[in-house]
Amino acid sequence: MGSVAATLSREVLDACGDLKSGQRHRYLLLRLSGEGRIEVESSGIGNDHGQLLQELPQTRCRWVLYDFTDTPRGGLALITWLPEQATIKERLLYTAATRLLRAELPGIDLTIEVEDRTELSYATLFTTT
Repeated sequence: MGSVAATLSREVLDACGDLKSGQRHRYLLLRLSGEGRIEVESSGIGNDHGQLLQELPQTRCRWVLYDFTDTPRGGLALITWLPEQATIKERLLYTAATRLLRAELPGIDLTIEVEDRTELSYATLFTTT
């Protein structure tokens, strides 16, 4: 991963459309490839928030697009996972590429950056306070 500007794969755009329509996915786990492409790493269905937490790597950054339309807050969340164990360079690349995701993916209602799994509890993320 160099300082090359990130690009969004067509797969991400298609999967995001499916996510927003509620057809296939509850969440998408996205990663930045070595070539600077943002790609779908995996997806999940149903309400298994625990599965998502298990899929997040301990030492690598990721993005999660999460459909929480059935919660009190309602909408589509873009969660940037920036674990403290990730390198500074990777954290900076993901932070910078988050702007591209916000610009290219319509309908994002909530943007969150998290560094610790405790910040990813379902109650913390998707309930009103």
